[in-house]
Amino acid sequence: MCKSFFEKHWHELTSDELAEAQVVYHQALVRFFKAMGENPFTPENHARLARISSESAAHCRRSAARARRLRMQ
Repeated sequence: MCKSFFEKHWHELTSDELAEAQVVYHQALVRFFKAMGENPFTPENHARLARISSESAAHCRRSAARARRLRMQ
């Protein structure tokens, strides 16, 4: 049986699925900024979004790699 994206653990995601999750996360951040009444496309907010997305993407990659290493042991 094939698991859906939401049923998988971090270490089971492919690199394409991780990349797709990062895009969706960035889009959610943009919607959050809009909901809070801020323009996400000002240079300052754009830089904040890029930093948050980059840091969370790096965290996801590290978590997935760590989980894969632990499963191999």
